[in-house]
Amino acid sequence: MNSDQFETGIPAPQGLYDFEQERDACGVGLVADLKNEPSHKIIETGITVLKRLMHRGAVGSDPDTGDGAGILLALPDEFFRLALPNKLPARGKYGVAMMFGGCGHEEELEAAVTENGGSVIAWRQVPVDREKRPAHVPPDPSVVH
Repeated sequence: MNSDQFETGIPAPQGLYDFEQERDACGVGLVADLKNEPSHKIIETGITVLKRLMHRGAVGSDPDTGDGAGILLALPDEFFRLALPNKLPARGKYGVAMMFGGCGHEEELEAAVTENGGSVIAWRQVPVDREKRPAHVPPDPSVVH
C-alpha cells in the first residue's frame, strides 16, 4: 500500500480488483466460482448475501409480493430441453432472455436480436400463479422467455 492508499484506505489493485473500476452498487451482491465449477456452496453463500442485504433495501415494503431480490443461477439446460424438445442447439450455444412486458412487440424484439447477430428460437410464456397475488397488487406484466 502506498502512502496515498494508506491515508484514504483505498486498497491497491490486486487480482480482479481495482478501485478505479468501483461503481455504486448499493444492494447488490455477487458470488461466483472463477473456475466455473458448479457447487451448492455458491447457492448457500448467495442466500447469506441476500439475508445480509436487508439493511440495503433488498426487501419489499409489501411482504405479499416479490421484491426483485433473488439468485441468478446457471442456465437450466435440461429444463429448457424438456420445454422445447428438439429446438435447442448444443448446451452452451444458446441463451435465454427474461422479458417483462413487450407483448405485441415480438417482431421488433426479434429484429433487434437478429440485428445483433442472434436469432430467436422460441417464445415461452412463464407460468405465474396469480391466485396467490393479493387483491391490492396490480396485474402482473406478461413474463416470457
